[in-house]
Amino acid sequence: GHPIGDEVLRRVASVLATEARCTDVTARYGGEEFAVVMEDTDATGGLQVAERIRLSVGSQSVATERGPLQVTLSAGLATFPADAGERAELIKRADTALYRAKRAGRNRCLQTHPGQGAS
Repeated sequence: GHPIGDEVLRRVASVLATEARCTDVTARYGGEEFAVVMEDTDATGGLQVAERIRLSVGSQSVATERGPLQVTLSAGLATFPADAGERAELIKRADTALYRAKRAGRNRCLQTHPGQGAS
């Protein structure tokens, strides 16, 4: 329900505030999507930060009437300029990687692959 979903979103936002580096910019991007912009970070560093966030979110549990709800996170990563040079294409690439992560079983971080189109 909405109260539980709202609590999950608050928990994820709290983790982002705690785990993101002071140079990162975090924002809620859509209904249940968040974005983290990491300046001067390559794909390896971005994946390390994303994994740290994923593991921290995974440690969260939200109390419900049916018992504790385990929270998981899937993430897609794209880097500028290796994956795309324009903002819209960079977002599209990150979104494609996110949906690849979800199709691959969820609760994982995947990066886009330069030179490949959207799958």
